[in-house]
Amino acid sequence: MDKNRWYNIPKKEPLTMINYGDIIFQTFLFIIVIAVILAIVVIIKNVTNKNGYKQSKAIEHKLDRIIDLLEKDKQN
Repeated sequence: MDKNRWYNIPKKEPLTMINYGDIIFQTFLFIIVIAVILAIVVIIKNVTNKNGYKQSKAIEHKLDRIIDLLEKDKQN
């Protein structure tokens, strides 16, 4: 064994040193993960809401017909 081996141990960096490249990378990765999750939620909402859109259009059409009939009734 080399008696001077402990001299070859690399010094640890101080805890206050910040690697800005890692912070930027992690921030972008976090933003991408959030964007993917939001995209999935929006897609699921749009797929499940299409049936509701058709129903609301049908109800709107029926209400328009009722309004027209009531207006005709008032005129007579």
